[in-house]
Amino acid sequence: MNPYLQLARQFGGRRDVQLFVEELMAWHDEMVQHRRVVAQLGPDLACSDTCPHQTGRRLWREAREILGPKADTLIFLRACATQPVAEEREREIA
Repeated sequence: MNPYLQLARQFGGRRDVQLFVEELMAWHDEMVQHRRVVAQLGPDLACSDTCPHQTGRRLWREAREILGPKADTLIFLRACATQPVAEEREREIA
């Protein structure tokens, strides 16, 4: 079972949570693909102001507002949203 859908079920079908989780799942797929591109091309070519890192930061803020303490279970989102892009670039290059 998808962990994002499991999380949404904990909120009893709230529409705002459902919409958030749908966007989160799409972002997750984009971020995984983005990380693959970064690994191949390097961050200077792959990252821009419109890369999934920016969306992740917004989604993390929304997660904390919508989900409250349960947002802390979104480990991948939190890691991508709170890690400075430059730090991630250096880590992915190594």
